[in-house]
Amino acid sequence: MILLIMVYKKNIKNSKMKIYFYSLIVVATMLFVSCEEESTEVSNKTEMTEEEKFFSEFLTAKKGDGSVLIQSAVSMETQDLRKNIRVSEQKSRVPNKENDTKIRFVGLDNNKIFGKNKAVEETINLDNDFFGKELSYYVETKGQKTFKSSVYIPNLITVNFSGDKIKAGTKITWNVDPNNRNGVAVILKYDPINQNNVGLAFNHPETLIKSFVLPDNQSSYLVKASDLERFPANAYVSVSVLRAAGIPPKNGGASYVSAVTSAFSNLQIIR
Repeated sequence: MILLIMVYKKNIKNSKMKIYFYSLIVVATMLFVSCEEESTEVSNKTEMTEEEKFFSEFLTAKKGDGSVLIQSAVSMETQDLRKNIRVSEQKSRVPNKENDTKIRFVGLDNNKIFGKNKAVEETINLDNDFFGKELSYYVETKGQKTFKSSVYIPNLITVNFSGDKIKAGTKITWNVDPNNRNGVAVILKYDPINQNNVGLAFNHPETLIKSFVLPDNQSSYLVKASDLERFPANAYVSVSVLRAAGIPPKNGGASYVSAVTSAFSNLQIIR
């Protein structure tokens, strides 16, 4: 089952906002990268941190019909102006069929119900923000409550860089969420179609990805030379920093609520 995240990303050449869709199939992000390449780097480690285990489970979990994804994805240049978040539901596998399973939020917007499968995405003003809260919800199947659960939705992430380019020693900082135990993921992605230099793109036609997961309370990270060594010099890379929440019930394929908050930017590598 593929669950899509909508991400708004600024084009380097013309500064227009474009919409990109990235699949959450295996360990990748949010944020936002080619999943198959990303999964190799994290899931093949013999020993993973608790934060890495979370992202591995989060992104590989089978999401049942009616599952709800709460998301906020903004460019770092516009993160102070964000006004809306998006809520999307997992469609029924049967075309044009309303989901039998629905999710009802408790104590929020008059017990808001998702699962009608008519509006897959809904924009919600931040006045009704889900983030930074313990969110309780019921899962209803054919009108009957099957179970109640809750999930802590982490605070919206705000990210800053120590410069307008990226190099060894660049400092990435983010606002700490003391209640987020799932860590913060950082993803760097080189895509040849997003390069200003045609010759560079021609000589390096492959998509390249680097990712790692850090404890949220670390609050900052100094980029290492080894983080950038796989990328061509002077190339632009998209850098995404994100938090996530939501692990499905043990019975795989069940409906549940998950969330992602991310900020991203396009930065040129300097060596």
